[in-house]
Amino acid sequence: MTPHFDVEMLKSNNPIMEVASRLGLKVNKQRGTVAISCVFHSPDTHPSLVLMSDVNRYECKSCGAKGDAINLVQKVLNVNFEEAIRWLGGVTSQYENIDPSFEEKDSYTRDTYFDAHLINRLMQKKFDL
Repeated sequence: MTPHFDVEMLKSNNPIMEVASRLGLKVNKQRGTVAISCVFHSPDTHPSLVLMSDVNRYECKSCGAKGDAINLVQKVLNVNFEEAIRWLGGVTSQYENIDPSFEEKDSYTRDTYFDAHLINRLMQKKFDL
C-alpha cells in the first residue's frame, strides 16, 4: 500500500512569507500581514497582494488571486500541483501519493479547479473559460 502524502503538513512547514521570499517576491518581514506588489496583474502601483502569516495564505485585494503556499508556487512558477509540491520540498513521484482530501471545499475556486485539472491559461483563453 502506498502511503498518502500529507499536504497540510507540507503547508505548515512552508510559511507563506518564506515561500514568497524563495520565489523572489520582495517581502520585508516574516510575521504578521504585509502587502507587496502583485505579480498576477500589472500595473500594481499600490501593493495589493496581502501575505497573511497568521493563516498562511495570500490574497490580492485588486485582482482577487488567493490561496495557500502551494497555490502561490503554482501561479508564480506556472507549474502543476505535483511540481509545486516537489518545489516546496515534498517528495512524491505520482499523484496517487497525494492524499485526495487536501481540497477544502470553501477554498476551492475557479483557479484551483483549473490548476487541479491542468487547464492552463492558454486553454482557458482559447475556449473562453
